[in-house]
Amino acid sequence: MEKLAWVVDEISGSPYADRFVYVPFNEPDFIWYGLSTGNPALYQQRMQRFLGHWKTAVEYIREHHPGARVAGLNDATFRARNYRDFL
Repeated sequence: MEKLAWVVDEISGSPYADRFVYVPFNEPDFIWYGLSTGNPALYQQRMQRFLGHWKTAVEYIREHHPGARVAGLNDATFRARNYRDFL
């Protein structure tokens, strides 16, 4: 959150703030959360953790940069299950 706060502060103060799109997580399925597991229980646990972190990050961005655009899910590999659960 410390890094996110710094980025949001920098971008929201920019004269080009309306041109930015935030991508809070890059490849969360691979690098961050290991969502490619074949174990359904482990997947659910990890996805719930990711969704909680996603919600916290997006709420922070929108609170401190009204009108900000946010992109996601941004997985490394397309998995319909991940997108279904995300949406």
